[in-house]
Order: sequence, then C-alpha cells, then structure tokens
Amino acid sequence: MTIREALKKMKERFNPEKHSGFEGTFSFEVKDGDPEFFTIKVRDDNLEIEEKDSQEANCKIITDLDTFKAIMEGRKSAVTAFMLGKLKIKGDMNYAIRMNSILFE
Repeated sequence: MTIREALKKMKERFNPEKHSGFEGTFSFEVKDGDPEFFTIKVRDDNLEIEEKDSQEANCKIITDLDTFKAIMEGRKSAVTAFMLGKLKIKGDMNYAIRMNSILFE
C-alpha cells in the first residue's frame, strides 16, 4: 500500500456523523514515505488531506514507512507502535487518541 492509497482509505473511512463537531489538525511525518509529510484537517464534519507539513497542528505523528503501512493495513495497532517506540507523538496526546478513533473505528 502506498501512502497515497492509505490517504484515500482515510477519507473513505471517515464517518462525519460519528465525529460531528470535532475539529483538529494532525501533521504526519513518514520517514522514507512519498509524500514524507502530510496534514489531515478535521472540521465542519469534513476530512481534508494536504501533502505538506503543518506547524499549526494539534499533534504531530512521526513514524517510518514500514510502521505506517503495518498500521494502515491492520497488521499493527498504533498503540502498540507507540509503546514500542516505532511511532512518536508531539503535541496533545488527546488529539492523537482521537486520530486513532477517526481512522480505525
């Protein structure tokens, strides 16, 4: 799975009814990825993805390409990756937890 395919899946998985009223910006850095940086904005019951870094994100998620793919394909949980040090979070941890529920529930 490429990062762009994963981003497409993120948009397809997003359930606006479940996350109504929530607003947040998430910046991702996927080392060796193409793209390496992307930003996900959730607002107005919509999910937008831009292929760029954001300095204004509520949290930044940093990982490598193999870990990102494993999470997106369901072979590894984001929580496990975080506990093993394969996924790092900068910023508000509550937003990171919310990001997990946006993508995988």
